[in-house]
Amino acid sequence: MPVTTGRADSAYNAAACRQKACGRRAAGRAAEPVPDLPTTLPPFVTTSFFGISPPRYRALYRLHVAHLRGRGLEDPVAKLSTMNPDGLKIPDTADGHRLRTALHHIRQT
Repeated sequence: MPVTTGRADSAYNAAACRQKACGRRAAGRAAEPVPDLPTTLPPFVTTSFFGISPPRYRALYRLHVAHLRGRGLEDPVAKLSTMNPDGLKIPDTADGHRLRTALHHIRQT
């Protein structure tokens, strides 16, 4: 809908439209927070890995399963974004560094 009132450089016709657009942009960012995140999970969720608390393990596993089944990743990513990635005991390996970096990234968005 073209904007016909207000300032000439206005992008939205009302505050409600501006807020809806902001919500849509935020949802788009949450849908694909880190493309690398689902690929970093298999070493940590397909074998017994000690040091991850049960709630964190479940959140990682749910994200892994959602990715494998082609479902939306928004809910598992939202759950992981509330958890502190520094609390995970992750090995000092390349896979561990990738997972920790991906978890830090979703926490910041």
